[in-house]
Amino acid sequence: TTTTTTRDQNAAVVAAGGRALQNLALDQNCKGGIVRAGGVTAMVRALQTFGNVEGVALGGCGLWQNLVWGCGGTDTTTAHGTTATTANTSSSSSDPTNHRLALLHAGVIPCLLQALEQFPHSTDVQEWGCGALFLLSLEPAVRDALLLPEHNNTLVVLATALQHHSSHAGIWNKARNALARLLWQY
Repeated sequence: TTTTTTRDQNAAVVAAGGRALQNLALDQNCKGGIVRAGGVTAMVRALQTFGNVEGVALGGCGLWQNLVWGCGGTDTTTAHGTTATTANTSSSSSDPTNHRLALLHAGVIPCLLQALEQFPHSTDVQEWGCGALFLLSLEPAVRDALLLPEHNNTLVVLATALQHHSSHAGIWNKARNALARLLWQY
């Protein structure tokens, strides 16, 4: 039908926009502009509207991972999550380049967890989503939010990623690092 076609077309446009923002977020000079211009909020709305479309989930998870990669603290993790990370989180909350809190306040966590649950067999969604969870968890306020009762599926989502993708090094490293970071002080 025409309504279905229009919805599919809209989802395709939103997915392409998300992937464009994901690519722009790789540039440290673009991160602040994406946040200030409402890119994070737009992607949250996109996932709320088109959460069942894998391409939209890809754009959201990739954008959120890339926005927080290399921001704040002494994060030395690569975009692939394969190096050890030591974070100076004591100063990260006041760091103007720390977009972790902006993502928390924009409502990214429920959308991110939904995408990971919705597409457990998508390697890109899982790798970028687990990467986003790990990098977000470097901020104590976000780590605490990820463990709140309303996000009680965080640990299950990460364990599921490990279970379904045990031979995928990128997913394995990111999910394992996220779990370790979330459970480190508890």
